[in-house]
Amino acid sequence: MEFALSDEQRLIAESAARFVADRYDFETRRRLAAGEEGFSRENWRQFADLGWLALPFAEELGGLGGTAVEVMLLMEAFGRGLVLEPYLPAVLLAGRAIAAAAPADQAATLLAPLMAGERLYALADEEAASRGDPAAIATIARQEKDGYVLTGRKAVVLAAPAADAFLVLARHEAGAAAGALQLFLVPRDRPGLTVVGYRTTDGARAGELTLDRVVLPASAALGAAGAPTEEALARVREEAALAIAAEILGITTATFAATRQYLTTRRQFGRPLAAFQVLQHRLADMLIATEELRSIVAAATMRHAAAPMTAEARKLVAAAVVKAQEAGAFVTAQAVQLHGGMGVSEELNIGTYFKRFHALKALLGESARALDRIASTALVA
Repeated sequence: MEFALSDEQRLIAESAARFVADRYDFETRRRLAAGEEGFSRENWRQFADLGWLALPFAEELGGLGGTAVEVMLLMEAFGRGLVLEPYLPAVLLAGRAIAAAAPADQAATLLAPLMAGERLYALADEEAASRGDPAAIATIARQEKDGYVLTGRKAVVLAAPAADAFLVLARHEAGAAAGALQLFLVPRDRPGLTVVGYRTTDGARAGELTLDRVVLPASAALGAAGAPTEEALARVREEAALAIAAEILGITTATFAATRQYLTTRRQFGRPLAAFQVLQHRLADMLIATEELRSIVAAATMRHAAAPMTAEARKLVAAAVVKAQEAGAFVTAQAVQLHGGMGVSEELNIGTYFKRFHALKALLGESARALDRIASTALVA
């Protein structure tokens, strides 16, 4: 399968690579991670100026109509640079959830400030007991004559400390839509909402939400009660999983390059470490794992861009998820081991790549679920 970029796609890849080279040296990244928000608002505004925040949204919503290919190019560059700006949670999760669940006019209104870099959203769809299972959502939305009252708790809300508003997934308590799930837009300053933020192992930010009888107007609901919210979120998660696999590809590419550079410059017994055959074999295995991941991510991206959510596209995305988990674990672990004690020190970024991979791996969930999806689609075919 040939993977050739158009001129526009090549420009996106080049601009992302240039941004990482110019703005994301390791010391700058450490400084941003130690800051209050954990990322740069100036960088986020530059994302808007470059069109990256509008890239994955349809033109009728004010976006640029980008496909999975353009998103893959961005995310791979972000993985190489260990970019901290919340592109995944704010754009690819929360933003796409708005686009998928809300009517076009409502979605366009909500997405406009996000694409302009003026407003951040965070998707609050998971709970302590849910682990990706919509049936376990316990947050309740009770309908009143003028709107809704939300009660519940949300866990591991990515980018929560910086978010201006949250997309909260809740279950209707009663009425014609009783038991159905729906997304509600909850502003950060709404009475009854408590946000407890924390720093994650990779230097990013997340938080826990507590909703204690949060009163919302009827306009806070995204779409109509009883709409297929679960199906919309399933597509959002599918697209996000593919983007995460692309970011992991960027991580394995960068860690392989850094490890090869280290082994060619570090000398032992009068020779570079790379001169020892056993280490050459380990480098070769790291390269093979990275190129295998590159191939499956490219195949899944092309299929998804051409025919999203078909059985074949979903099978390839699941395969990319499995390979990303396997290759990422192998390559980052090898990088740490081959660097020795320096691999876990604060002076090198190898340990940070390792931490970022494992944070992303947790977002992908258990590989067994992806393997089950591959098996089920194979049986259907």
